[in-house]
Amino acid sequence: MTHFPFAPALLLALLCASPAEADVLDYVRPGGYAQYDLTRIESGPDSLSDSSQWRRIRFGLKGDLSAQLSYSIERDFADDRWKDVRLRLKSNAGVWTAGQFKQPFGLWNLDSDSRALLPESSATSLTAPDRRLGLMWQRLEARHTLALSAFGKNIHSVGPDWGVAARATATRQIADGRLHLGLALGHEEGWDDLSFSLRPEVSSASGRFARTPSLAADKLNRWGVEAAWQMARWMVQGEWMGLDLDGPGMGNGESLQTGYMMANWTVFGPARVYKDGIFTTGAPNGGIGPLDLAVRFGNADLPAPVAGDIGQDTWTFGATLAIGKYSRVQSAYIVAEDDSGRDADIWQLRLQVQY
Repeated sequence: MTHFPFAPALLLALLCASPAEADVLDYVRPGGYAQYDLTRIESGPDSLSDSSQWRRIRFGLKGDLSAQLSYSIERDFADDRWKDVRLRLKSNAGVWTAGQFKQPFGLWNLDSDSRALLPESSATSLTAPDRRLGLMWQRLEARHTLALSAFGKNIHSVGPDWGVAARATATRQIADGRLHLGLALGHEEGWDDLSFSLRPEVSSASGRFARTPSLAADKLNRWGVEAAWQMARWMVQGEWMGLDLDGPGMGNGESLQTGYMMANWTVFGPARVYKDGIFTTGAPNGGIGPLDLAVRFGNADLPAPVAGDIGQDTWTFGATLAIGKYSRVQSAYIVAEDDSGRDADIWQLRLQVQY
């Protein structure tokens, strides 16, 4: 069952609650972005194929209803789903977020999809939670952050009956660089059967290497550790993440582990910036740039009780260039191999327009 009226009703309530004397544009700011992807499989198994698709078409509204209260509402017309639908309140005790939002997990996952340095991340998509309806409290300090969240299913009734999550980060200036460390934990109950697809850094439109059988995972534990080092225009970051699943007939349970290491260089233009425990791409300044070059090694091991473990290693080489304030061009080349010895060479091109 899909609860589409939730988001429009929230927006209407927000507009009615806004100060009547304020100009509408002061607290209703439209925005969004669209991404078109071309994926070409140079070589690979029959389960992978070329694809062309609108990866994301997002439109939303956000605004500040007061100095302390803000909101965001966003819908993706490519997959016909609501994304962020939330209220955010800043107080002396911390920042409170209510509604549907990204749960506190991961360094890559919490950055905006519009600013990702590479088109896809199999490690993150396999282990990070999606947006859920819930309540989150955050303490956001310059040198450390803490987030605690309680949540359930999303607006479209996907997810666990209930779950809790926490993420803590710390950063220090050491010599001429910045060191970031983070830890995330989560527990969820009330899932239906789950299965996982092994994709060599491609979207579902281009297929997969393999898929796990259905797993009766009533309970799920998430964990993730993260580290990053930034010095001027150079940066290295990595994450190791996992899911522990338990349910009827699963014996000692099953586990899924993923991770990556990535290095990137901002050749010119604004370097990556750090705020509230997250690194993100520097904002374009209206000219050409930033230009970011990135290389990433990724690994994933999925549970497969009957056939044994299913895993893959991937190398991704990518470049992202902002052209003015409203467009980006992104390309990537992926070399991947799974545990059975099948390999794939893949080219990707992404065109993005922001509005």
